[in-house]
Amino acid sequence: MRCSNFLVILTSKYLSMERVHCSQGLAIVQPVAKGDPNMGRPKQRMFSAPDLLPSGLRTCFVVVDLGFIAYWLLAVFDQVPRSWLFKDHDQPLLMDWNWSFVVLDGLIAFTGLFSLYLAARRSGKALPMALMSLVFSFCAGLQALSFWTLRNDFSWLWWMPNLFLLLYPLPFIPYIIRRSGR
Repeated sequence: MRCSNFLVILTSKYLSMERVHCSQGLAIVQPVAKGDPNMGRPKQRMFSAPDLLPSGLRTCFVVVDLGFIAYWLLAVFDQVPRSWLFKDHDQPLLMDWNWSFVVLDGLIAFTGLFSLYLAARRSGKALPMALMSLVFSFCAGLQALSFWTLRNDFSWLWWMPNLFLLLYPLPFIPYIIRRSGR
């Protein structure tokens, strides 16, 4: 629920009157119906999960995080189709380079999925966790594209997902920072 810093009166679904005012991004609701045992006791309602994380971000987190988990499971069991492998994939140095991303990709998946869990529980910790996931994703995309650029290696199969990792966080990072400042 978006809040402004003024007092309003509204009718709830039970036709009782409530006063609502805002305090640090929380809607403080005070029942005012006569005879209400909770009269005057404020109830706090946190932002709903959709308010915490926009649906586009939730969708991106699910796709990216489950994609990373699927990719690394395929890699662990050596089931990545040969047509998907990058140039010189069998050279030890490039194999080590690829495996060096497992920790970063794991952090992306964990922080993204955990932020979805926290948002569903309406925890304010969802925003910092989402921000970490977005920054990790940006860094992973930037690092991979920097490597492929230095090698003068251009393959849409590897550039597109890494461009996505680099670019999709950009509109969401300022949004999360603004929301966290409330």
